[in-house]
Amino acid sequence: MAIEFRVLGPVSAWVDDRPITLGPRQQAILAVLLVEPNRLVARDQLLDRVWGEKLPTRPANAMQTQLTLLRRALTPIPDVTITWQTGGYRLTVDETTIDLHRFHQLVATARTSP
Repeated sequence: MAIEFRVLGPVSAWVDDRPITLGPRQQAILAVLLVEPNRLVARDQLLDRVWGEKLPTRPANAMQTQLTLLRRALTPIPDVTITWQTGGYRLTVDETTIDLHRFHQLVATARTSP
């Protein structure tokens, strides 16, 4: 199974060359979590990056709803989970499936090449 997450350009998730359908808020949440894979992202930081100054009336509920939808959309992808830990959320994912992190690795490799 080929898995790819893209954040360089339009945010998307792909399984076997087929896109997973995500709404705009789910894409925004996924983008934030993909930039910080396997690390805890504080709930307030996630709210700020996704909604900015236009927070919904009940931000915690809106976040939970969008995360539920995102988790459901990512169900076909094995070994990818979004978990709550005190104060924030963590996306557990193989970083090599994320275009941004592959790019950083290639740049680092190029810098050390003779």
